[in-house]
Amino acid sequence: EESIQTYEKALDLQLEILGSHHPDSAKTCVSIGHLLWRLNRLEEATNMFQHALEIRLPTLGSHNPLVCETYMNLGALFGLQRNCDDALDMYRQALLVHVECNGDDHPEVTKTCDEMLLTCDDLCKLFRKEDLEQDAVGAYEDALSILTKVLGPRHRKIADMKIALGYALHASMNDAEAIDCFEEALSIQIEILGNVHPKVAKTYGHCSLPL
Repeated sequence: EESIQTYEKALDLQLEILGSHHPDSAKTCVSIGHLLWRLNRLEEATNMFQHALEIRLPTLGSHNPLVCETYMNLGALFGLQRNCDDALDMYRQALLVHVECNGDDHPEVTKTCDEMLLTCDDLCKLFRKEDLEQDAVGAYEDALSILTKVLGPRHRKIADMKIALGYALHASMNDAEAIDCFEEALSIQIEILGNVHPKVAKTYGHCSLPL
């Protein structure tokens, strides 16, 4: 609490001296946001990161790494608050920038896709606790739709998301649809990795679910 109050005083002083659109003010907002996050004050943390984004976008531009980092933080925070739509939209915006700047095979693209998948996994667990299986499946379906639009239908990360969706469908007793997802993922993996690869072998196993 004392650390937060110290940062808040610093932010007030920065806003007074530097104005509301200075990068240093955004940096302080992010520091406060991380502290609030650690205290599980998620809504307040989200507000801080949103304020940082409002400063960074006009001052640094939409293609700045700090802007993408802020999108990623907001994606995680929205996910923790079960706000699936906003979470996925934050990852989508980060992904669009990374693909445009670096191409679709860059490590930052992989990182963003992996973070999106982790958020979907967390949302799925939360939804299942309340027997909301369709919402759990829907999180993966929405994420897959975003990835397909940004990366195209045959990207390696599409295969990863299809496998995750397959697991969700299997858990909700939709085994036929689950196997369709696993088989589509397998096709992509064979195309990219070849037949002799550990990931391909593992996906072959998924395709053997009993109906």
